[in-house]
This record gives sequence, structure tokens and C-alpha cells, in this order.
Amino acid sequence: MMKDLDKQYYRPMQKKTYLCSAECMDHGHFSQEQLQQCVQRCSVPLQQAQQVQQQEMGQFQERLSRCAQSCQDVARDQLPIDGSQPSDSFMEKLQRQVESCAGGCVDEQMKVVPRLFDRLKGSCERFSKE
Repeated sequence: MMKDLDKQYYRPMQKKTYLCSAECMDHGHFSQEQLQQCVQRCSVPLQQAQQVQQQEMGQFQERLSRCAQSCQDVARDQLPIDGSQPSDSFMEKLQRQVESCAGGCVDEQMKVVPRLFDRLKGSCERFSKE
């Protein structure tokens, strides 16, 4: 997914940013400040798209992390209250439960990936038109 976004959107946006920045250099009458502002304006769409990507990926990872933490909490709640050491077989059972639960988290979040991709693609399309 990220490779597709890179090839289809981010690289063309980077190229557009560099070409725009190079055109800023053609304005010999610009002061240093005007030149810097021109170059900064050129990079805004790419920066916005990258910011959306970082936010979306961060939220995706946070969802996975919260779900996995919930799995661990459920297992921890099954440990003996009196602090006694549970048997190895019981601990193995809990470990399998955590792994199964975490696998379910991944499966559920994978269902979200197409929508995530669509949101990222949409933001790239919106920002590349600016």
C-alpha cells in the first residue's frame, strides 16, 4: 500500500515541489525572504500529505497497540489474586489466549486497511491539486 502511494502520489508531489522551488529561483527580483517564502509555499502540499500519512499510520498503530494491551489485560485479570505462582500449563494457556486475541486484533485492523488507503489516497489527490 505504501509503495503504491509513494509511486503514484508522493514522488510526483515531490517532483512538483522541486520543480516549483526551482522556478522560484528564476525570479531574480525576489529578495531572500521572498525566495524563501516561495520555496516554502511549494512544499506545503507535500508536507500536508505527509502529515496526514503520519497521523493515519500513527492512529492505526495506536489501535493495534490498544487492542493488544486489552488482550494482555484480560489475561492478567485471570492470574491468581493471592499472588501465588500459576502452573506452567496455566501460563501457557494464557499465552495462547493472548496470542490468539492479538491475532484477532491484527485481523480486525486489516479490514480497515482499504479505508485507510482510500483516506491517504484522497488526501494525496486533494493536496496534489493545490
